[in-house]
Amino acid sequence: MEELLPIFCDIDDFCIEYKKYFKIHLFVKVYEIILKTALSLSEIMTIVIYFHLLIYKTFK
Repeated sequence: MEELLPIFCDIDDFCIEYKKYFKIHLFVKVYEIILKTALSLSEIMTIVIYFHLLIYKTFK
């Protein structure tokens, strides 16, 4: 569990830079749709990456 925070921080740093690139190079409408989600992109990516690091492969 202690490796979760560094993973999230690295992913969040990446997402901040990615959003800058995304906003400049892609359509604004797509960017606005992504911002309407309940979880941030970094939270979603952290859940997916941490799931693959776990021994147990189930969400139950």
